[in-house]
Amino acid sequence: MLAANRLLVGKSLLQKHRPNSALKCRFLSQMSDSGNEVESAAGSSSDEGGEATTSTPIFPWRHEEDKLARFIPGTEEHETKGHLLSTANTPLGNSTLNAMTTSYMFLDLPIWQLLFFSHFKAELTESVSWAFVQGVNSLLLKLANEPNPKDVSDEIDFQKTLSKPEEESSETPDLQELDFILEKQLLNLYQSSASNLADGNEIFLKSKPYSAELVSLYCIPYISRSNILSNPSLLTFYKSMLEKSAVEKQADLAQLRKEHLETGKMESTVIAQVLVWCKERFYVKDAASGTVVQGNEDDGEKDVPHLVRMEMIVKTAKDSSFGNFRNIHGNWIITDIDDLVGGNLVV
Repeated sequence: MLAANRLLVGKSLLQKHRPNSALKCRFLSQMSDSGNEVESAAGSSSDEGGEATTSTPIFPWRHEEDKLARFIPGTEEHETKGHLLSTANTPLGNSTLNAMTTSYMFLDLPIWQLLFFSHFKAELTESVSWAFVQGVNSLLLKLANEPNPKDVSDEIDFQKTLSKPEEESSETPDLQELDFILEKQLLNLYQSSASNLADGNEIFLKSKPYSAELVSLYCIPYISRSNILSNPSLLTFYKSMLEKSAVEKQADLAQLRKEHLETGKMESTVIAQVLVWCKERFYVKDAASGTVVQGNEDDGEKDVPHLVRMEMIVKTAKDSSFGNFRNIHGNWIITDIDDLVGGNLVV
């Protein structure tokens, strides 16, 4: 069966992103088949209302009521990173226009549906919110060495004490088995913390999404994670191009277009960033001593915005029958949450 997180169903893009239909079925079917230090805001400390937390997070998670600093005007991060499109951080321009253009050219949204673009955004953000919950639930259950339930949930409700395997030959959970929904670098982050987590630490995480907002939807043409693996020089070329002025870029873009026409194929990366607002409680504590080592057990629910970054590889190929170009869509995967891996940029 097709991977469950492929948000592509039928001819209508609204159906492709409908979380209550084939998206859930395909995600479930895939689940049934199935350390580097990173600077993040997940480990902020607090001395108020309860026990103090450590500055270094045991479980990589951001539990803050404010948006990431790069989305707050006036902050240094907003000036230097902004929407974090690439290492060169090319200006976003009009985000709505970019989203509409990407949807039409790469996601095959019919042109007439651009008149009802708010409907498309609602479907997309709801799907990303749903995928976020399923991805985190799968990750937590994997860390606890527990199977995924038959029935999916629309919220994260996890409270488990993680222990090391009783048998010496047993290994920590292989999180790479979740690479159908979470990208490798994000999985590596949690894999690196798995041994520390499995030392009698209790994770308490209850998070229920109640709203979602599309931050950006854009495409990086001619490049993807897969084609830079087979052609590393393409990444060097692309990074060099991004550093050039708009006028200087034209020659490089013309070269890429020429290669696309000559070979009859290209790979591009569509990236969506969505703020998922959740009612949330979170803490980690040492089960033996009862000491809270991350978060705050006494806190009530917070309104927490999680930035979920997802991407899809789109292959544009020439149809052998008619000679026209058509898009072949890959699977959406979560590449980062709250910049835990620095945005996990393609280029």
